[in-house]
Amino acid sequence: MQKVTIAHNPYKLESTIKVNGEDLKQNSKLTQYLNQRFQLWVDEIPMLLADECNDSEFELTFHGTELDYQDLLAATKAAEASGLNFKIKKQPAKEFGEKEKEIKKIFKEIQELPFKELQSPQLTDAFNKALNEEFEINVLATMSAGKSTLINALLGKRLMPSKKGACTATITKIKDDDSETFSAVAFDAQTNELYHFKDLDYEKMEELNSNPEVAEVHIFGNIPFVDSKETSLVLIDTPGPDNARDNRHREITEKAIDKSSKMLVIFIMDYNNLHNESQDKFLERIAESMSSGGKQSRERFLFVINKLDLLNYDDESIEKEVFPKAVKYLEEKGIENPNLFLAASLPALMIRNREDISDEKEKRRKDKEKQYLCEKLVENEELHLEKYSKLASSCQIEIEKELNAAIENDNLFGQALIHSGIRSIEEMIRMYVTKYCRPVKIKNLVEVFDDKLKSAQAFEKTKKEIASKETELEEIKKYIEQLKVKLSSKEENEAFKNKIAALEIKTDIEENIVNIIAEIEKFLTKIFEKYSGEKNKEIEENEAKKLISQFKESAEQAQYTFGVFADRLLEMDIKEKSQQLLGEYINKITAISEECKIDGLSIDLSLFVKGELLSLKPDEVIDNSIDYREEKHKEDRQRTVAKERKWFNPMRLFKGDYYDVVENYTVEITEQISFISSEKLINSLIAPVRKWLYEQRGLILDFADSETRRIKEFFSIQFDRVDQILMDKTNELAQSVSSKEASELALKQANELLDKLEDIQNRLNAILEI
Repeated sequence: MQKVTIAHNPYKLESTIKVNGEDLKQNSKLTQYLNQRFQLWVDEIPMLLADECNDSEFELTFHGTELDYQDLLAATKAAEASGLNFKIKKQPAKEFGEKEKEIKKIFKEIQELPFKELQSPQLTDAFNKALNEEFEINVLATMSAGKSTLINALLGKRLMPSKKGACTATITKIKDDDSETFSAVAFDAQTNELYHFKDLDYEKMEELNSNPEVAEVHIFGNIPFVDSKETSLVLIDTPGPDNARDNRHREITEKAIDKSSKMLVIFIMDYNNLHNESQDKFLERIAESMSSGGKQSRERFLFVINKLDLLNYDDESIEKEVFPKAVKYLEEKGIENPNLFLAASLPALMIRNREDISDEKEKRRKDKEKQYLCEKLVENEELHLEKYSKLASSCQIEIEKELNAAIENDNLFGQALIHSGIRSIEEMIRMYVTKYCRPVKIKNLVEVFDDKLKSAQAFEKTKKEIASKETELEEIKKYIEQLKVKLSSKEENEAFKNKIAALEIKTDIEENIVNIIAEIEKFLTKIFEKYSGEKNKEIEENEAKKLISQFKESAEQAQYTFGVFADRLLEMDIKEKSQQLLGEYINKITAISEECKIDGLSIDLSLFVKGELLSLKPDEVIDNSIDYREEKHKEDRQRTVAKERKWFNPMRLFKGDYYDVVENYTVEITEQISFISSEKLINSLIAPVRKWLYEQRGLILDFADSETRRIKEFFSIQFDRVDQILMDKTNELAQSVSSKEASELALKQANELLDKLEDIQNRLNAILEI
């Protein structure tokens, strides 16, 4: 039996593995995974260890978080089918909640230190933003899958319109703030505020949803299964591809399922209508995204088969037919081993709905329906939908505990809620947020002030060094004055401003955009490959309709793919140019530091403001403005070409009063016979798309121009601010050597502050350890 210890640090993305107390060999296959997120390779650990040790028996100790331990437990259990046996135990580690409390405590202490940059509103804002960073869940479905009902069940309130047919027509973001009532703000396509409701209800939401001026609605209220103090959860309801009023809807959906997205996606399907064309295409895009990124990429997609409360006793079996059919259907679409949940969202909503019904007759009807549905879920064991969900042991234990409590208290509604499958979905969301988002959140919180602390330490060390040189005070004074002159030099500053002015994004992105357009045109013209060798070939009407339908579908997909790629290119270029500017500024102050030197003393000015510079993140510069880039849309049109042909009319019979005369004659008739010209059809379809793409190219380049101006302005202001910080720091150094008494006081203060900073830094470093 091999003794193996595995430790995983989710904050630093570091793992260590020892076999029988020894480190891994350099050529071990396991070493390639040691700096990756645990979920990307945890499933492979059992077989990797078997190959590494050439053994099937293992005693394994894991040091890390509870959820990572649960993943490892599941992987080792699955490996039993391959003849591998693991005895596994967990070495305790501090969990996320404890670490978040410690970070808040440290931040409060930091703000009491005598450093302006540690007391600045900008730092407080950055900390609060990281602390309250939103985690988005995009709920997707095609028409009439019960999406609105499921969202309402999660909210515990009938709020989203859920009538039969087209429902969601606007983008709706529901933000958890634990408020007792729901409020809403409605925006138009240009993000101008249109309406504000302090007490939102179903009727008001229906009005907003049907109003063509409203593009987006932000709702604030309580999402019951999460605590806003731990996670700022946002449920996003976007119209499906077969029910979109705005062209931007599909692009937002494309971004939600894009492989680079961090968003959790819940895809809802009606068990009675699994196979439909819109849904098939949707799932194929999701499969493409899931194919890269490992376990996390797979886990961020949840598939929900809804409306199982409609299943009757004599209908098909859930265990033997419904569930296997759903798995097979998803596998056919390229989604292997789906994260599949079964749900009856209507009874769950009826149980949780906090809405008061004033009409007694309606109230009795609803109560009767609720009673019937809940009894149906409880009495029919096949409808115990929670048993079909794959959850971590900790989540399953929580649900079983709630179910046992409901059974002991003879609580019909409590039991039915568990059996509805809604609690399983909620636990999966909670687990995902905890597993993937909270470690990142903790790391981000530490990074907010970690570099600023190091900058403060660098400054105090410099102050201590110069204050301790009692015999060289006059020389140091001259040195510091020289630094001040350089920092305030108009010539130096003008040269740097010119570098900012020379920044360009447009020229770099233009070639990439043209290449994308060429690829899209190549993709679209492939549809007409069979007609490429023949000029003006006649096409049958049915064949033409089929071609047009195929082209329209491909063109729509290309349109939104182009939008996603173009936005990604813009974002990458803006980030690259932002980093370039930061590098130029660091080079500037480093050059000043190197020019001003005396024997035995060198001051690196960049260290004093490194924290400030690193906080100028390109993400802040972008400000999500790319999402609101103006777009123009051209629709495809079909044309027919007329062709004349002559034909002879048959005899006609005329009857008179006295006798019949048959007269033969010839008449020339022109008839319009329509046929489809392949050449003109292809041109008529391709031309509008090509025109749209090049219009978009122009808009993107115009946008790149405006973004260039914006980041130039942003960095110009920020670098002026950093220049002032450097001048203040230099003045403080000058003051510390202004006299012997000032040097002694500065030395004492520097020693005290360095002790405090070292203690805080050690505690901060410990937060990112397990």
